[in-house]
This record gives sequence, C-alpha cells and structure tokens, in this order.
Amino acid sequence: MSERLTIDGECNLLHVADLHLGRGHGYLGPRSAERRVEADGVIDRIVDFAVDAGHRIRAVLIAGDLFDTPNPPEELTGRVIAALTRLEDAGIHVVTVPGNHDEYSYPDSVYRRYEGRWPGVLITSPEPALSAVLELGGRPCRFYGFAYTAGLTPTPLFPIPDDGEGRRIGVFHASVDMPGADRSAHLTGAELASLGLDYAALGHIHKPGRWASGAGIACYPGLIEGRGFDDIGGSPLVVVNLDGASPRVTAVPFPSRKIEVREVDVGTFESREAVEEHIRAMADDQLVLRVRLAGAARLSPDPDFLQSLLGGLFYHFEVEDRASVFGDTAITAIGGEETIRGLFVRKMLEKIEAAGDAVARNALDRALRIGLEAFGSWGRP
Repeated sequence: MSERLTIDGECNLLHVADLHLGRGHGYLGPRSAERRVEADGVIDRIVDFAVDAGHRIRAVLIAGDLFDTPNPPEELTGRVIAALTRLEDAGIHVVTVPGNHDEYSYPDSVYRRYEGRWPGVLITSPEPALSAVLELGGRPCRFYGFAYTAGLTPTPLFPIPDDGEGRRIGVFHASVDMPGADRSAHLTGAELASLGLDYAALGHIHKPGRWASGAGIACYPGLIEGRGFDDIGGSPLVVVNLDGASPRVTAVPFPSRKIEVREVDVGTFESREAVEEHIRAMADDQLVLRVRLAGAARLSPDPDFLQSLLGGLFYHFEVEDRASVFGDTAITAIGGEETIRGLFVRKMLEKIEAAGDAVARNALDRALRIGLEAFGSWGRP
C-alpha cells in the first residue's frame, strides 16, 4: 500500500500509463508466475490510492498499454473491470485510451469484446476527437484522444478545434520527438504544442518525463512495475491539480518491486572471496538484482558459482560477466609480441619489477590490466 498522505488541492487527476498487466516475467524463472500476480496487483493499489478521500482524485486517466496484450485472460480482464468500477462507484471518472500492446484495431481486442461494459469513457476513435466533457471542480473539462490504428490515425495530427470553454486535456498513447518504426503514433513536440492543450496525458515511453507544451504541460508518467533489467520501472504516480490558472503536476512515490543492475569492478578485489563478500553485503530478499562483473582482473569469479552461492539472499539474483581476465600466462605471452600491445606489456612489467613496495607494485599491476583491456578483448584463458 502507498504511504498515507494528503495531496494538495480539491480537484486532482491521476495519470497512469503502461501498466502492462498480464506480462509473463519469464526472466524470473520459477518465480515468474508469482511475480506476474504481484505486478498485476498494481491496478488494485492504484485504485486504492485514488479512492482515498485525502487524495481528492476526481478522474483517472489511463494513457494506453493497460494490458500487455490485446487479448488478456478473462480472469485478469474481470479483475481490471471490477477495479475500475470501484472508481466509478466512488464518483471518480475513468478515461481509458488503448495503447500499441493492447491496440483496439485487433479483432479480438479486449476493448472490442468489453466495449459495452467498460467503466467510464473508452476512447476508440482512430482520429483525434473530443471524447468527453466532464464536470470537474465546478468547471467543464474537455477530453481529447484517439486509439492509434495503423493506416487510419492521421500523421501529423490535425488541429483540435477550440470548441468550448474549460480545461483541454489530451490522452494520447504516442512517442514525441522519437521517430521510429514501432507500431504506435509519432508526434513532434511542435505538433503536440499546436493542439492547445492544458495538459497532455501521454503513454508509451516508460521513462518519466515532463515539459512545457505550448501554454500547457505534457507528461509521461513512466513504468511503475518493472518488466526486466532493461525496463526496471519504479516510476511514481502522477497527480495533476486543476484548481489554479494552470495545471500543477506532482510526482508521488509509489511502491513497486525494486529491480537493479549493479556493476562490480572485479579488478579492485584481491580475491574471488572478496568479490563474494562484497555481493553478500547487498543481500535483500525483496530485490531483483543483476550483478554485472566488469573491469580487468587476474582471476574472475565463476558467474554460475556466484548465482548458486548467493541466489538465496535475493528475490532473484543473476550474474552477467563482462570482466576482462588477464592471467599471468596470457600477459607473458602478450609481452612476447612484436606489437604496440606487446611493447606496452614489457614496459609495464619493467616498472612493476622496479617498484619499491607492494602498494606501488599492485597499482602498476592494475594499470597493466586496465591498459590491456583498453587494447581490446582477445579471448579468455
């Protein structure tokens, strides 16, 4: 559960996107099913936050990729509809736009199958249009959006007409100033600014971002529950206050499973046992951790042995070996080369031999291995 707190203002929107409910989390092996249940529970925790009277949430905006696939399991779909119905029962509006993972255009799309009973406003038009006018905080709020459909969604988006008073809110699943070939809408910052929105609730990009867009604000809330080591999540909730002349955006820390990649320079340790103890000190049974072995060393720990030895200290633990290993035999062989690399080794070995104490010799030995790493990899003994 989120920490109990009071959000300033009387009229707040909650903006979320990219929950990717139903994702398999197969990288976690035997814990993948457990993790999927946990990650899917984020929808209930978000609703718990929204219905808390102290947060004064008047509407929840879901800016795409609520699901990881267009046809999630029936059980999950029922759970999500029940959660969103709790918002409606609490007097909180819901506005949902499909994303590219759960695109509306698929014949078996969850939004086509449940369109008649989807809570709140479900945006299905492939073209940007006025989707709803909701009374929030005693003033009208006009919501614009589109469900991206390849071949039908216009590029660039045509201007949205100035068709009435009140706040103008866009709910779009799209990339901004990030052209690419992925199956999604692409906008430029200038196009988005030209739409004249007070707030653009965006989805699709998993890293949080916020910037001025024309006279308004555009925002990506980011990914809450991570999908893996390349997409670690941990983003906050985004609360948008509509009380004043301009929207105010607050990032609210929100609990999620911590996923981290930590680099360990094995060249700074005197022994494999020292590396093991260093990683052991990171122990956290709630942490999903990948240790990346890096640097230049005489001996590198065995990744499989490390995983077997220390795996029980973490929720999930794995080792990625990117260290460069330069054993004494390999260094002697390189020193015999008639190359710049060989000359470098011979000069460094001379310096090590002439060093006056162990500290200096160790420093020079490390410099030798780092230098060899800079020449490039030639395999490991």
